[in-house]
Amino acid sequence: MADVLGAPGPARATVLLCSGVLLLPPMAGPACGVPSTDTATRPNLVRNGSFEEPASPRPGLVGTFSSIPGWNESTGHGIEIQNGLYPAPAGGGFQYVELDAAAPSSIFQDVPTEPGTRYRLSFHYTAHPNTPAAVNLFDVTFGGTTMAVAPPWSAAVAWQSATLDMIATARTTQLTFTDAVTNDDHRGTGAFIDLVEVHRLD
Repeated sequence: MADVLGAPGPARATVLLCSGVLLLPPMAGPACGVPSTDTATRPNLVRNGSFEEPASPRPGLVGTFSSIPGWNESTGHGIEIQNGLYPAPAGGGFQYVELDAAAPSSIFQDVPTEPGTRYRLSFHYTAHPNTPAAVNLFDVTFGGTTMAVAPPWSAAVAWQSATLDMIATARTTQLTFTDAVTNDDHRGTGAFIDLVEVHRLD
């Protein structure tokens, strides 16, 4: 979680890390040391958040798709799904997304929300093993808030989780994961994403 970075500026918010929850001013959110709202019994509003569709019967590269159930891709580079090439996080099934197919990609989903209601986004991420940290940078945008994520270099998958609270302003809220690498010297390698969930808090 220490590698989740929030940078102030246009279309970005200052992000505060408190007990594993990213708090966005001016929303107070849970105070440090105070348990946050339990989302275990709330339905996950993200469709196909562990990227198990389309399913593959064997380990390997499942494929690169212009869209998959629940998700679309906006750059034309496709959504790359892998199955078991590297271990998925606990509870994440067998498949996950790599955010750089043939080139940096951006995937998105419109999540059903209610204006004025609080929601919590959570997801797991890791750098592509044995690649420079600089090629694993990505941005997460949920509604009007964007945070930058910088997975550290690792020799093996090192799944981490990030959590972001927000207040919806519309009946659908777009959730986007975008590869943020500008100099793609390692074309075709990027961060892995899995276990994407959005739960209502109110």
